[in-house]
Amino acid sequence: ALAVAKQSYPEVPYELSAFVVDVTDRVNAQASPGGYIFVTKAAAKDLDEDALQLVIGHEVAHLAKRHMSKQLQQRLMESEQGVELFKQLTTLRVEPGQQAAMAKQIIDRLQCAFAKYEQGQETQADACSVRTMIEAGREPMSAWEEYLRVRGSVAAEPEKTEAKPAACFVSLATHPEDRQREAHIRGAAAHHRGRLAR
Repeated sequence: ALAVAKQSYPEVPYELSAFVVDVTDRVNAQASPGGYIFVTKAAAKDLDEDALQLVIGHEVAHLAKRHMSKQLQQRLMESEQGVELFKQLTTLRVEPGQQAAMAKQIIDRLQCAFAKYEQGQETQADACSVRTMIEAGREPMSAWEEYLRVRGSVAAEPEKTEAKPAACFVSLATHPEDRQREAHIRGAAAHHRGRLAR
């Protein structure tokens, strides 16, 4: 799966390596700076070849598109905002109500600073993985369905109404909801099939 994904990104300036970590209770993978991809044992063992390709391709895309570098820059900006607000909170005379509001802003900035990727980056990584699969003659939609089956889907559950996340400079989240991801993956697959047919 890694070898197939690498073919789409000959310009990546470092060697990409994948490692299986001894986690058996969840299907997951993560890219880390320097070209390292960590895949849980559950993902490596339980996903079929196409579903694993979809997952690995997603993580390789994060590395190739430099999402981590961009996110580190973002975290620095958010951290700086949090520090500035904290300085104001400790040096200014503010009413108790204002203190609570400022404390919430500081917490928001810190939550933003430690968020993983913005949703746009997650969607781009999915689209890049789909492109790699289509070019390799594989079927991304059946891979997505297998991934959901093995991982356990929340797509059938009613949408949760959760408190709004912190108002960050970018739209942050781990991944979009399964329904959204499926729609994006389906759209990307149609786009790339059409592109190759021309």
